[in-house]
Amino acid sequence: MNCGHCGQQIDERQTVNIGPRSLVCLDCEEKLTDKTHWWCSGLSGLITLELKTSTIEACSHSGDCTADVQLELEESYIQNQIKDIEPALLRRELDEYGCWDDEELSNHQDNLERLLWIACGDVYDSEEYLETLEAAR
Repeated sequence: MNCGHCGQQIDERQTVNIGPRSLVCLDCEEKLTDKTHWWCSGLSGLITLELKTSTIEACSHSGDCTADVQLELEESYIQNQIKDIEPALLRRELDEYGCWDDEELSNHQDNLERLLWIACGDVYDSEEYLETLEAAR
């Protein structure tokens, strides 16, 4: 088996799971776990989140991410950042994406899930994130 980050061949007993698709060696886990990445809403810039690599990895994979996003939303560091986001501001931000109608955007908890999913996906797909991961190798 190989580390999902550095590619080094490793024994499965010497691995750590930092996300649903990221089994890494202990050396890489130490380098990646404490890293944080900033995300700012692109439309108004009024919402910012500081996200851990493990959260980004957990919420940015192929397939349905709902359960992973819901789990990550329970993390205290995420809760501390989202607790004061005004529902109306979040609805306006998400409405700009054009993916949800007014009825769908009326549920604040669902909107918080959408926000975290978008933020993690944006960071995951960014060149800066890739460069950070490459530098940790």
